Amino acid sequence: MGQVNAASIATGSIVNSDIATGAGIETSKLVHQHVFSIDFNLDDADTPVTTEMTFYLPTGASTIKEVKAWLVDTGSSTNIDFDVEINGTSALSAAVNFTNADSNQTAKTATISTATVTAAQYLTAVMTVTSATGALGGKMQVIVDSPVV
Repeated sequence: MGQVNAASIATGSIVNSDIATGAGIETSKLVHQHVFSIDFNLDDADTPVTTEMTFYLPTGASTIKEVKAWLVDTGSSTNIDFDVEINGTSALSAAVNFTNADSNQTAKTATISTATVTAAQYLTAVMTVTSATGALGGKMQVIVDSPVV
């Protein structure tokens, strides 16, 4: 077939069926999307407690694409923050905060201020509980794009 001029191809116009089996695409041109579901070792019926969980150590430069957090039940007197840290420093503009005024099982999306993670840096999910009367089951979802190795 020959070479392809990428400058003339519209974004999203090449789909899986356009690539021949055995095309020999180099892994350096591929990106893997990791979807991390973090439950802080809590069942849905458990009361949240302050917890940190390291969940990712990339082998190459990676990008945090999305961070969401939610509570199964926001309780009656609740103040809980969720954060994602890179080597112990927040990757977010501000922690995602939940109070009892928030809706049950309704995710909030964080604003990411530092999205780039280099090889050998680690990501940690942090749930900081100030009060959790009646609150249940803290959860996070973090999406990270990384090179295929």
